[in-house]
Amino acid sequence: VKKNKKDNMTPAIWNMNCLCGIPGVSTAIAIKIAEKYPTLRALLDSYQSFPDIPMRENLLAEIILTETDKQRRRIGGVVSKRVYEYFHS
Repeated sequence: VKKNKKDNMTPAIWNMNCLCGIPGVSTAIAIKIAEKYPTLRALLDSYQSFPDIPMRENLLAEIILTETDKQRRRIGGVVSKRVYEYFHS
Protein backbone atom coordinates (compact mmCIF):
# COMPACT_ATOMS: atom_id res chain seq x y z
CA VAL A 1 0.00 0.00 0.00
CA LYS A 2 1.38 3.33 -1.02
CA LYS A 3 1.21 6.54 0.97
CA ASN A 4 -0.88 8.56 -1.50
CA LYS A 5 -4.40 7.48 -2.40
CA LYS A 6 -3.87 8.21 -6.09
CA ASP A 7 -0.85 5.88 -6.16
CA ASN A 8 -3.05 2.97 -4.98
CA MET A 9 -5.71 3.49 -7.66
CA THR A 10 -5.40 1.13 -10.61
CA PRO A 11 -7.96 0.51 -13.37
CA ALA A 12 -8.95 -2.79 -11.72
CA ILE A 13 -9.45 -1.14 -8.31
CA TRP A 14 -11.43 1.68 -9.93
CA ASN A 15 -13.73 -0.81 -11.69
CA MET A 16 -14.41 -2.60 -8.41
CA ASN A 17 -15.03 0.71 -6.61
CA CYS A 18 -17.62 1.62 -9.26
CA LEU A 19 -19.38 -1.70 -8.74
CA CYS A 20 -19.22 -1.40 -4.93
CA GLY A 21 -20.95 1.97 -5.19
CA ILE A 22 -24.13 0.18 -6.24
CA PRO A 23 -26.35 -0.74 -3.27
CA GLY A 24 -26.24 -4.47 -2.56
CA VAL A 25 -22.90 -5.04 -4.29
CA SER A 26 -20.28 -6.09 -1.75
CA THR A 27 -16.57 -6.34 -2.32
CA ALA A 28 -16.91 -10.11 -2.75
CA ILE A 29 -19.58 -9.65 -5.44
CA ALA A 30 -17.49 -6.98 -7.20
CA ILE A 31 -14.47 -9.31 -7.23
CA LYS A 32 -16.48 -12.15 -8.81
CA ILE A 33 -17.94 -9.81 -11.44
CA ALA A 34 -14.45 -8.47 -12.18
CA GLU A 35 -13.14 -12.01 -12.62
CA LYS A 36 -15.65 -12.62 -15.39
CA TYR A 37 -15.70 -9.06 -16.80
CA PRO A 38 -12.31 -7.44 -16.10
CA THR A 39 -13.41 -4.00 -17.31
CA LEU A 40 -16.66 -2.10 -17.21
CA ARG A 41 -16.48 -1.87 -21.00
CA ALA A 42 -16.47 -5.68 -21.19
CA LEU A 43 -19.55 -5.80 -18.95
CA LEU A 44 -21.39 -3.15 -20.99
CA ASP A 45 -20.49 -4.90 -24.26
CA SER A 46 -21.81 -8.14 -22.84
CA TYR A 47 -25.11 -6.44 -22.01
CA GLN A 48 -25.39 -5.26 -25.62
CA SER A 49 -24.92 -8.78 -26.95
CA PHE A 50 -28.31 -9.87 -25.56
CA PRO A 51 -31.43 -9.00 -27.59
CA ASP A 52 -33.93 -8.36 -24.82
CA ILE A 53 -33.91 -6.58 -21.46
CA PRO A 54 -34.87 -9.55 -19.19
CA MET A 55 -31.82 -11.47 -20.42
CA ARG A 56 -29.61 -8.43 -19.79
CA GLU A 57 -31.02 -7.99 -16.29
CA ASN A 58 -30.13 -11.60 -15.41
CA LEU A 59 -26.65 -11.59 -16.95
CA LEU A 60 -24.88 -11.65 -13.57
CA ALA A 61 -27.45 -13.72 -11.65
CA GLU A 62 -25.76 -17.10 -12.15
CA ILE A 63 -22.23 -16.07 -11.16
CA ILE A 64 -21.28 -18.25 -8.19
CA LEU A 65 -19.95 -16.46 -5.11
CA THR A 66 -19.25 -19.46 -2.88
CA GLU A 67 -19.60 -23.17 -3.37
CA THR A 68 -19.57 -25.92 -0.77
CA ASP A 69 -20.60 -29.56 -0.82
CA LYS A 70 -24.16 -28.71 0.17
CA GLN A 71 -24.87 -25.35 -1.41
CA ARG A 72 -23.90 -22.83 -4.04
CA ARG A 73 -24.38 -19.12 -3.40
CA ARG A 74 -25.06 -17.04 -6.51
CA ILE A 75 -25.22 -13.29 -7.06
CA GLY A 76 -28.94 -13.60 -7.79
CA GLY A 77 -31.50 -11.80 -9.85
CA VAL A 78 -32.10 -8.81 -7.58
CA VAL A 79 -28.48 -7.65 -7.50
CA SER A 80 -28.00 -8.49 -11.17
CA LYS A 81 -31.00 -6.37 -12.13
CA ARG A 82 -29.81 -3.53 -9.90
CA VAL A 83 -26.35 -3.48 -11.54
CA TYR A 84 -27.99 -3.38 -14.97
CA GLU A 85 -30.31 -0.52 -13.94
CA TYR A 86 -27.43 1.56 -12.56
CA PHE A 87 -25.49 1.29 -15.80
CA HIS A 88 -28.50 1.77 -18.07
CA SER A 89 -30.66 4.41 -16.45
